[in-house]
Amino acid sequence: MKLTEIYSNAIKWPFSDIKALLCLGVLLIIGSLSTLVPPLLGKPISYLPLQIIFSIISIIVALIAGGYTISMLKNSMNLSDEIPCISLKTNFISGIKLLLVALIYIIIYAIILFVIGYATGGLEALSMAQTAIANTAGAVNVTAIINSIPTSDFVGLGITAIIGLILAIIFGIFLNISQCRLAKNDKILDAINLGNVFDDINTIGWGRYIGWYVLLIIINLTIGIIISIIMSILTFAHLGFIVVIINALIIAPFIQMFTARALGLLYSDVA
Repeated sequence: MKLTEIYSNAIKWPFSDIKALLCLGVLLIIGSLSTLVPPLLGKPISYLPLQIIFSIISIIVALIAGGYTISMLKNSMNLSDEIPCISLKTNFISGIKLLLVALIYIIIYAIILFVIGYATGGLEALSMAQTAIANTAGAVNVTAIINSIPTSDFVGLGITAIIGLILAIIFGIFLNISQCRLAKNDKILDAINLGNVFDDINTIGWGRYIGWYVLLIIINLTIGIIISIIMSILTFAHLGFIVVIINALIIAPFIQMFTARALGLLYSDVA
């Protein structure tokens, strides 16, 4: 399937079942209660038990939503046009597995970045900056903070940041395929098997996969810019609460379904 066909299908797919789109939206709204309730109350949530309850709800919803992505990937990989129904139990379990896979990548990423930061002096620069901020009374003087960091360490911080960004992109590329492998085999160890991940990318084709990845970024950025403009207009009109509702009910679920569909169709060559 050509990339243009993949994205054409992925953009239309969420609207092929409005009920499924809205169900996911309602789920995300429930997970956004900590954001929605303060505007209704006219003040931040200061009651600790309520904060804890909302935090727990957000975590549970995030796991279910992540697991639902796995279900959508599975259907799309099999070239099914059907949008799966949300299954709280099944999606929750899949969400936990996806979280574990992501955590493994994050831990490896953090260790590599820590070693690079230590070797280049980037960590030292970060520590000096934090100390300077802590010792600053009143407004933070950015110039003074920068001047407090030796040039070599400052350069090291820049190198660490650049390498960190490159690594984040690379790990994102691998994590996408790991999600597909989890959807395919439902096994965490198989999902993080880098040898199998490399084989899958080779089957898809590195050029094709990178092209797909770049297109995904461009499309999401375009959608983000359009949405930001609309949201800014609504916020300026003092309709901020509606902004949060629209984002959780329609925009966020659309992006999640669109991305899962595009990735699943791409991986269908392997599945």
